[in-house]
Amino acid sequence: MPDPLLLTLGLLVGILVGLTGVGGGALLTPLLILVAGVRPVIAVGTDLAFAAITKCVGGWQHLQQGTVGRRLVGNLALGSAPGALLGAQLVSRLAATDGSGTDAVLTHVLGLVLLLAAGASLLRALGVTLGNPTKPDPGFVATASLGFVIGVLVGFTSIG
Repeated sequence: MPDPLLLTLGLLVGILVGLTGVGGGALLTPLLILVAGVRPVIAVGTDLAFAAITKCVGGWQHLQQGTVGRRLVGNLALGSAPGALLGAQLVSRLAATDGSGTDAVLTHVLGLVLLLAAGASLLRALGVTLGNPTKPDPGFVATASLGFVIGVLVGFTSIG
């Protein structure tokens, strides 16, 4: 029988993601660690698997609605896919070399990435933009590079 706590967390995260657009990694991973008592390395992997399914469904829906910049997605994917693989490999190697310290490292990195994400959200809410809003496509190299950095963070922490 499914765990009611995990079902409730999944429902809550799904509703909040749908309402706010905040990625599930920023919500689900900390909740799995703090509320459900899941080890950080397991929470990251679990959230990535969960996000892969939910993002495919959401991405398909946006594709059908015509709200996807296909060129932008392609450029981001060219950087983020290898970055995500590298981030996941880093977690795997860290766990293989220092199993007991992996959870501590992940917890600290998760906290730092969550603070960075919160800061970026606050800046966006205040109307601060770092790019040129009149030029929505910054070009291949910048977009793929950004995708790579975000991919590494996602692969390592499950937070984009």
